Amino acid sequence: PFIANRGQAADHLKFYAPTFAGTVFVTATGQLVYALPVRNGGRPTRAVKLTEELVDGTVREVTGEGEARTAVHVFRGNDASKWRSNLPAYETVSLGDVYPGIAVKLQASGKTVEKVFYVAPEADPARIRIKLAGGDGVTVTEQGDLQVTTAMGAVTFTKPVAYQEVAGKKHSIDVRYAVEGDTYGFRLGAYDRSKPLVID
Repeated sequence: PFIANRGQAADHLKFYAPTFAGTVFVTATGQLVYALPVRNGGRPTRAVKLTEELVDGTVREVTGEGEARTAVHVFRGNDASKWRSNLPAYETVSLGDVYPGIAVKLQASGKTVEKVFYVAPEADPARIRIKLAGGDGVTVTEQGDLQVTTAMGAVTFTKPVAYQEVAGKKHSIDVRYAVEGDTYGFRLGAYDRSKPLVID
């Protein structure tokens, strides 16, 4: 889950989540920071840092939702004043309505983090643009994944999925990444704009 920062990390960081590839940090302004260790013989020697920022979006508050049952304790170093016990942890971090009619939530799923966009009826998903910094190029693979070239090799963000719920059933909507330089958004197929849309 996402662990709340209560002084065990830098002040500008609000939450962080360990993943299979490294740690994902969420700042107080809604920026995502990926710290990905570069290993030499199994031991991390340095880290690659990637950041994602919502372009022309407004993040008023970053909050945790769905408190996890996990108990988190941090005991680092010999200074007991810096130790932290019973840190709150959450399954979801909400960035609120970042664009008009579009809420953004981050979900800890297994050992990964998902960005989920909740698009209200008549809202414009073309407003969603994400700047990805820290890599040497952003491309879309033949499989539809987003790939970033870094010093540790290629980092892959899985192909997005989109759907609408109608009468309690999920209906898949065609969606793919749309890349322009170091910024990406989503290109969607036909869908019912009078109903909510989810892009995951």
